[in-house]
Amino acid sequence: DFLDDTDRMFITGGRHARTSFIQRLPFARRHFRNYLPLFPMAIERMDVAGYDLIVSASYAVAKGVRKRPGQKHVCYIHTPMRWAWVKEEEYLRDHRVTGPKAAMLRWQLDRLRRWDLRTNAGVDRFVANSANVADRVRRHYGRDADVLLPPVDLDLFPLHTGPRKHFITASRLVPYKRTDRIVEAFRALPDQQLVVSGDGPELERLRRSAPTNVRFTGHVRQQELVHHLQRARALIVAADERGPGADPVGGAGLRHTGDRPAERRLSGDRAGCLGMSVLRRGHSRCDRQRGPWVRRARHSRSCGTTP
Repeated sequence: DFLDDTDRMFITGGRHARTSFIQRLPFARRHFRNYLPLFPMAIERMDVAGYDLIVSASYAVAKGVRKRPGQKHVCYIHTPMRWAWVKEEEYLRDHRVTGPKAAMLRWQLDRLRRWDLRTNAGVDRFVANSANVADRVRRHYGRDADVLLPPVDLDLFPLHTGPRKHFITASRLVPYKRTDRIVEAFRALPDQQLVVSGDGPELERLRRSAPTNVRFTGHVRQQELVHHLQRARALIVAADERGPGADPVGGAGLRHTGDRPAERRLSGDRAGCLGMSVLRRGHSRCDRQRGPWVRRARHSRSCGTTP
């Protein structure tokens, strides 16, 4: 737990959050990923014996929490561990891991996969955050999963009917999010502004190579992120093999502001880059569609309903 008081209050609602022993290890704040081999031990040591029902929210090891006889465990799963199941080679390449270090990491990931499969026995019911993730649960775990889309607090997104001057992408700045491709796409759109919101190991590299029409905010508080989202023409997401993570869920808030509810899958060119024509078409569509939906949103608000 390295959050400041404001972010901690927003996430926990004032409740106490217990941390694992990794909290006390050297350099855990910036380099917690180096402690990957210890993650299973950390979650298994969490004492939840005093509860009848365990609800875990898992994208890595949270579903491995140990339960006692008589307890029920429901896992709300955001994805099976992507770097252990579907992104091993990409993970090694993006982090420039080669030679003996790569061989050691592959061995650790193999052990992690076997541990991950064993811990499925402790989950009574899987609930996936999307149909895409439910498919992955069936493919890797051999288990069925119900689908429950992530909740959105609509009160956080008051209606904004003023001008919208920029596009936004908001996520952790890590290789698989492919933020670099979004940034490069805007190099070919110099008259359009892009706001990149988020922090991560890719931040400085992206800043050095970005064109002048791309602005980086770094980590921002929830209120500031909402401010940028409400004033954006569109939220752009380029991550592949994903469920609806925190950034597309933020886009659901944009939908609340009066824009037409829609999701477009962006196709890249054969080189794997985000297509310029796709962004241009998306930009034109945003301008054409926004007006009628804002008028409907205003009418709905005046009648006491929500679009």
